[in-house]
Order: sequence, then C-alpha cells, then structure tokens
Amino acid sequence: MNLDRIREELSDDHLKAIGLVAAAWSRLELTLQHAVWMAAKLDSVALGPAITSHLTVRSLLDIWETAVTHLGHTAQWQQLKDLRGRVESLQTLRNQIIHGLWRLQTSGETAIIRQVARGMVTTNATPFPLAQINETAEQIGALIDDIYAFISEHVMYESPTAQSEDGS
Repeated sequence: MNLDRIREELSDDHLKAIGLVAAAWSRLELTLQHAVWMAAKLDSVALGPAITSHLTVRSLLDIWETAVTHLGHTAQWQQLKDLRGRVESLQTLRNQIIHGLWRLQTSGETAIIRQVARGMVTTNATPFPLAQINETAEQIGALIDDIYAFISEHVMYESPTAQSEDGS
C-alpha cells in the first residue's frame, strides 16, 4: 500500500509537523474570516460564515483590506499590508509542505520533489528539514495572534449592545 511507503520515507515527527502546518493553516483561514466579519460588521454566528466560508485566502484578504479602508482606518494601512505579505509568504510555504511530494533522499535528507513540464520535464528535489516545517507552523501561529491583535487594537467591530448603551 502507498501509505506504507510514506510511513517508511517520513518519520512520525515529519508526519506530525506536516499535519500541524495543515491544522494551523485552517485556523489562519478562520482567523481571516473573523477579520472580514468584524471589519464588515457581519454577525459572525449567522451571516459571516454564509458569506466567507467558500472564499479563497486571496479573496478574504482583498475584502478585509477593502473593509478596513472603507471604515477609514487608513493609518493602519501599512500594518495591514505587512500582515497580508506574511500571509502570502506563508501560503507559498504551506502549499509546498502540504502539496509536496515528499521523498527520503539517498543522503538521508527529506526533500520535496517538484516536477515542472514547460517544453520539457524537469525534476527538482528541495531539502526541507523537519525544523523548517515546524518553524512554518510556528510562524502561522504567530501570524494568527498578530491578526487578532490588529483587530483588537483597531476595534473593527462594536457590538450592538455597546452602541445602544451610549445612546447612539
């Protein structure tokens, strides 16, 4: 069975790290949905998921940026662009890790094999150590924290209860 070959070529630690990247990325996608819901003042329990659950990461980022700009938070534009840059950079790594064809090289290193067919087929093996996979998961986790800090710091959403208490 093919799974047996995967288990032979990848250690349990590698498999766990790859799974951690996948799980962390799912949390990041939900975090981006929350950012959109709050910036667009959507009810995150009912309406928010109906609108954002099928959107790509790029679409979520575009909507979030547009909503933040629309709300007049232009002073935070560079911070938002930096967050977006980190998402896009980590998405590239995440895609390599999750969609990569993992192989154990004769050197004993674990590598991602990539084949490209543009006029001719080329095959590249890129070493991808366990520490780099784990670091990618940690960076995704830190990014999630930073996005929630941005949302919290710039109060993207006020509850209807808070608005009615001050008479507005």
